[in-house]
Amino acid sequence: MNMEQIRVNGSQPYDLWFGRGAFGQLTEQLPASCPDTRSACLICDETVAALYAEPAEQVLRGLGYAVSRFSFPDTVDPRTLEIYEKLIVHLQETDMQSNGILVAMGGTRVQRLAGFAAGTFGNNTKWVAAPTTLAGMIEPRTVERYALRVGNAKDAVGVEKPPVIAVCDTEYLDTLPDAQVRSGYAHVVRYSVLGYSRVTKSLPKIRDLKIPEAGSRAELPSEETVLSSVRAAANCEETVFLDYAGELATAIEQASSFEISRGYALASAMGVLAQMSVKAGYCDRKRYRYLATRLMQFGLPTGTSLPWEEIRKYIPVTFETTKKDDDKAQTESCIVLKDVGCAAVSMTAEEYEKNLRGAVATCRSVCAGFVNPEELYLPYSKELVIRMALAWFLDGFSLLDLTEMPGEDIRAMGSCLRELLTVENLALPCGESATVLRLLLPLIGVIDLDDVHFSLGAGLFLRPHEDYIQLLRAHGMTITTDPEKREFVASGRLTPGAYTITNRNAAEQVCGLLFTLPLLHGDSTVLIPDNMYRKNLIHMTVNILHMAGVEINTTDYGYFVRGEQSYNRFGLRDLTPERDWSLAAMFETLSYITGETVPMADMPMASIQGERIITDYLEQLREAAEEGETEVRIDMGNVPNLIPCVALAASLTDGVTTTLAGLEVLSDREGNRLQSIAMVLATLGADITVSRLPEEETDIYIIRGRECLGGGIVDSMGDQRIAMMAAIAAWGCEQPVTVTDSEVVERSFPGFFDEIDKIAKQID
Repeated sequence: MNMEQIRVNGSQPYDLWFGRGAFGQLTEQLPASCPDTRSACLICDETVAALYAEPAEQVLRGLGYAVSRFSFPDTVDPRTLEIYEKLIVHLQETDMQSNGILVAMGGTRVQRLAGFAAGTFGNNTKWVAAPTTLAGMIEPRTVERYALRVGNAKDAVGVEKPPVIAVCDTEYLDTLPDAQVRSGYAHVVRYSVLGYSRVTKSLPKIRDLKIPEAGSRAELPSEETVLSSVRAAANCEETVFLDYAGELATAIEQASSFEISRGYALASAMGVLAQMSVKAGYCDRKRYRYLATRLMQFGLPTGTSLPWEEIRKYIPVTFETTKKDDDKAQTESCIVLKDVGCAAVSMTAEEYEKNLRGAVATCRSVCAGFVNPEELYLPYSKELVIRMALAWFLDGFSLLDLTEMPGEDIRAMGSCLRELLTVENLALPCGESATVLRLLLPLIGVIDLDDVHFSLGAGLFLRPHEDYIQLLRAHGMTITTDPEKREFVASGRLTPGAYTITNRNAAEQVCGLLFTLPLLHGDSTVLIPDNMYRKNLIHMTVNILHMAGVEINTTDYGYFVRGEQSYNRFGLRDLTPERDWSLAAMFETLSYITGETVPMADMPMASIQGERIITDYLEQLREAAEEGETEVRIDMGNVPNLIPCVALAASLTDGVTTTLAGLEVLSDREGNRLQSIAMVLATLGADITVSRLPEEETDIYIIRGRECLGGGIVDSMGDQRIAMMAAIAAWGCEQPVTVTDSEVVERSFPGFFDEIDKIAKQID
């Protein structure tokens, strides 16, 4: 790449030279920028000094300067009064001229020290920024005030003294420690989410991201990524936007007593503010998941494990509600994430505190302890309850009492069925429940209603529906989509006939047809692939329909459904709702990890839920470890809800390499669950790779088991099962686990983290 000259905007603009070997540009540019300069002081820590000081000093001596060096241990924060005093003494002892120049080689902390010293030592002292870190190259204009840390307050005293010139020599990045590379990526991600398209385009596409290898270093960014980020910082017209998340990052740094680096604090702050933006309705979860994926890609936190009470002390906002003269509440300007870019909004200090506190509260930390032996009462199986409720409803349009059945998916079915009874708004709130949508969509084709609006959550709307819609259209229904409102509008009458399902991953579509086709005036058939995934879900549906008096005949090609049948809800009285085995699987996995039994009340050993097989899978892993087997293969195609559990258990089966196959079943789940599960486990320290076996046409995980994982801060990726998996993983990690966007567990297990807190019994 050729040398790039960039004009850095600000109160006192200056030029920045970018590229490999950029430090050599000083021989041409510095004499013009600093005429009559006779002396120079190189400021750096001891690590940078060992790598780059001598060649840098040669460049400065070549300009005729008398050169001295001021260095300090790399474990010391240079933004302190103690280091500042030592620097001033050094400048005095070396007879530094009042028109001398300071050359700051290092990260952002060194830049702040040099800028402050130049602004306070003599009238004509100038300085040059020569950042050696990724963050130092990208961040120049984020803060135009160069300041020191006094006590536990960052940037307590400062001056506005920008450099006369900056040189970003990308050769310095080659020797950058891994932690500093990752820290610098936080600044790259910031410009990407702020809407700088060149930064985003320079990064790997989300769908092409590779799962980080266990213990691997972060790859250095391309020069295009660094350059586009530097340009974004240099040319941003709104400094307030440029410092997105900066104040909160400072508060997180201070609340941690500066144990958290700037880049990691910035990543945490971006995660919290993005959560706040979602909760306040300024952006949707898709945007938040983009940010979370980018952060985890680079091994950065997606939120904070620090309590709100500690962070609150350092945020420069008075959270007491104050009144203006016109008796209106004092407002604060807050930068929020939008679906594209960001925006400044006004809210009262009280609202600001409430929103921030709520966002921090979504970061739930789990510190493993001894397992509490008290029995757990898990929620009832949502798949079972939802099907029972629909079968009950179809006999006389009466509602099953679901008030004792917690979970957003169950509430969504209850709300939709109540709306169908009102026949007024005809707006069915499906939320994020694909099950509710797929069971009810064909039903509109047999009841005397038109223009029924299905309201979908952002994640559900983006999931694949076209095959199902086309099949229903081919049999008489009219279904339109409204992307702006995230709605499907259904009308028309369904006709009997042959319904052909070609997608192996369409079990819920089959279930929806089996509920509806018996009500048509004519017989129908449902043809399914031989290797259909999630057949256990179809078998559950057939069992419930049979109890409700509806006959479904299994054939060699799929199912034969006789028309003009009717439902009998009283046949369901003998069917007791079962507690959810897909949730019990999480605690069975906890028992596997710890060797301590987690007692669960009322769990049916003989169950119509396919997820009951979790105990067999865990026993298979246990036997492999005990008998010295080195390889295990498990096909997960019929039970996708168990994949997070089994993947976690395999990650902690030391000495055994486990292949989990049939993972293409995840392609129809929330977000990119195939990638998300692996990304979260890899971030926690698991040795997991994603691959594909073309000859078998299957996606696989290859998991090399370890004795323990590391821990850390990970995001749920909008998936309740990933959130639960990460929390359970804490018992197999050396450090606590913090799950951000943890509220997604409300969809199926609202009290999950409360139960986890009870289980994680700590020793006093």
